[in-house]
Amino acid sequence: YKESIRRYEQLKKDGIHFMDAGTSGGMEGARNGACYMIGGDQEAWDIVEPIFRDTAVENGYLYAGKAGSGHFLKMVHNGIEYGMMAAIGEGFEILEKSEFDYDYEKVSRVWNNGSVIRSWLMELTENAFS
Repeated sequence: YKESIRRYEQLKKDGIHFMDAGTSGGMEGARNGACYMIGGDQEAWDIVEPIFRDTAVENGYLYAGKAGSGHFLKMVHNGIEYGMMAAIGEGFEILEKSEFDYDYEKVSRVWNNGSVIRSWLMELTENAFS
């Protein structure tokens, strides 16, 4: 995010608008609408907002504020995501080392239906076990 702030300041001197946009959603987002976290000045945002609106999943974009704020938000997002992935992996490792014989596809499916830990990451886990 600091590099985004530096680039914003440098390009601003040349009269060029710069927006930083953290993007989430992977290939699914590329095909069906992404999630955007955008930073930059309000004037530039007013120009480019329709592009983000039209390429984002419904309710999937946020103008976060000044330059750097979009990439900072994405950095925190990634920290949360990686923590969740680690927790899922560690949970299945505990199951693997237990005395019980679990079907991991069925476990991930039930956890992804009505459970507090249901998520897209759990869907990916279920798909990996199928």
